[in-house]
Amino acid sequence: MTLARREFLHLATGAALLAAPGHSAWAETPHPLADRLAGYADRIGFSDLDAATVERVKSHLIDTLGCGIAALDEPPVRICRDVALGSAGGASTVIGAGKRSSPELASFANGTAFRYFDLNDSYASPTAGTVHPSDHFAPCLAVAEAERASGQQLIAAIVLAYEINCRLIDAFDAATRGWDAPVYSLPAVALAAGKLMKLPPEKLAQAVNLALNDHIPMGQTRTQTNSDWKGLADAEAWLKGMRPDAPPEETGFAIELDGAGYIGNVGLHRDVKTPTIGYWLGEPYWHRGLMTEAVTAVIAWYFGTTNTEKIYCGAFYFNKASLAVQKKLGFVETGTSRRHCLARGEQVRHIDTELSRTDWVGSTP
Repeated sequence: MTLARREFLHLATGAALLAAPGHSAWAETPHPLADRLAGYADRIGFSDLDAATVERVKSHLIDTLGCGIAALDEPPVRICRDVALGSAGGASTVIGAGKRSSPELASFANGTAFRYFDLNDSYASPTAGTVHPSDHFAPCLAVAEAERASGQQLIAAIVLAYEINCRLIDAFDAATRGWDAPVYSLPAVALAAGKLMKLPPEKLAQAVNLALNDHIPMGQTRTQTNSDWKGLADAEAWLKGMRPDAPPEETGFAIELDGAGYIGNVGLHRDVKTPTIGYWLGEPYWHRGLMTEAVTAVIAWYFGTTNTEKIYCGAFYFNKASLAVQKKLGFVETGTSRRHCLARGEQVRHIDTELSRTDWVGSTP
């Protein structure tokens, strides 16, 4: 099966793969739309794409990366990048930071950069407004990296996201119902991410259902004076759509200070031992007890939310301040390991620590 050549700014989907609105295939089938979209996502593959389509994906990717690089120093983009890096590790690269985070947070940070100047591509539906399908490069790149997908698998997922996004805006006028355009992104990204994760059709359908159920972006984003949230709406939709119900051991918290705003982060994540807690604080706010207060609150929340008996942590041997925070909260050293230190570009001795529920109860300030 070969798809007809796509002009992504004037996209037209082959009827053999996804029937157009009003076509008998839509009218006669009893299957829910989520199931039909999932079946389409399951069928399409790199071998279905012609050379012109593949070349267009590469061109749009380069263009989108350029838009993102140009915006890396903009204040809202920096803030989103800091939020993503606060999760203390992951499998997906945060562009411009040289570090990794979870796929959903890397998507959020990178997507904010890609869209910030509003110079990335657009698709103008003849009936229902405009979307920016290259916004979906961010989640596709993040999930592909986490899943160690091939370049061909990545390209197929990107084409799928474009197709779903643009076909949905042609079929439904969400704006007249008070919804914002990223509502089309939810099923598009859920299906693209699910395909990269090699989910079967029944799970792809549930991914669509979960994404839509948790987050419906509203049209108020574009009412009266536009704020930065207009550019963040798609990225935030991915964040909700990709992980609507993140487990406690994969939850991050922002640290906000009156008069200063966002100053740091505390996050739980999966590591060699799970859950592992990580944290960071902006240098101007060091030596004020803020880090201890924030970590205390997150540990109390986690032990109060779960039945887990231990939380793991640690620090590089030279980070005495971090080790002091852990000792104050009852963490005990359990040994050492070797870990890659991005700041030094080499493997460095890491002091491993853990906190038991019993020790926490006895040491809570």
